[in-house]
This record gives sequence, structure tokens and C-alpha cells, in this order.
Amino acid sequence: MYLRLQRTSEEIDTGYAKSDLASWAKRARAFADGGVPADLVPLAPAAAQAKRDVFIYLISGAKVRAPAAAQALLGLLQ
Repeated sequence: MYLRLQRTSEEIDTGYAKSDLASWAKRARAFADGGVPADLVPLAPAAAQAKRDVFIYLISGAKVRAPAAAQALLGLLQ
């Protein structure tokens, strides 16, 4: 699973609000377990419900905050 997050904000030290990062961590876990997060609508029917790798890239106009956002998200996932 490849996720590309593009809404970092320069005004927030971690690029995203803590609640937003927590939501993405929860979604990443759901995807990793083979599911689909309840708050996202799939564009295609779900594939087999197998565990999978999840890669999250933080790419946006506020690139200066991307490393901090990645570190904060990793902290929530560990």
C-alpha cells in the first residue's frame, strides 16, 4: 500500500496536527492488517484481506515540515 500525504503545514512544528497524525497512524494499521479504514471510501472493490506492507510518503508544498511529520508519525506507529 502506497500512501502519499500532501497537506503538511509550515505553521505546525510537526507538519500535521497531532489528531491528524493519529488518524493516519490508525489508517496505516488498518491497511497493514489487510482492511480498509472505516473513514476512507475505496475507489475499487477491496482485494483479498491479506496483511500488506504500507509505505507513507510525506510530500507537499511545506516540505520543510515533512521530516518532522514523518518522525512524529513513526513515533505513533512504534
